[in-house]
Amino acid sequence: MSGIATVATNPLKILSLFGGSLLITMSYVFALWYSIAAFGGGIGFVAVTAVYLAGSALAQVAPTPGGIGAAEAALNAGLTAFGLDTSTAVPAVFLFRIGTFWFPIFPGYLAYKRLDSQGAL
Repeated sequence: MSGIATVATNPLKILSLFGGSLLITMSYVFALWYSIAAFGGGIGFVAVTAVYLAGSALAQVAPTPGGIGAAEAALNAGLTAFGLDTSTAVPAVFLFRIGTFWFPIFPGYLAYKRLDSQGAL
């Protein structure tokens, strides 16, 4: 039985798959929402969710690693379209991207080096 068939026939695995995906997505939405709040922005949670989902989709088709540049532009455009001031949207988006894209690189590198030195890779 292939991996997909195993997951498709087990309701707990399906719940884990979709529940985990939802949890990760909502974690990113909350991170963006709190980044906006850190700079005094007052935009609704539904609007932030819509902006994140649209910005994330646009960043995925960008020909740059991690959607660098495209994600920031899409998120800034979306937030300002929903009425957030540019002086709040820009630093909030950069805080969000630093926390969710750039900062995890360092612990990931350390984990990679440790696994490599143990011969686990």
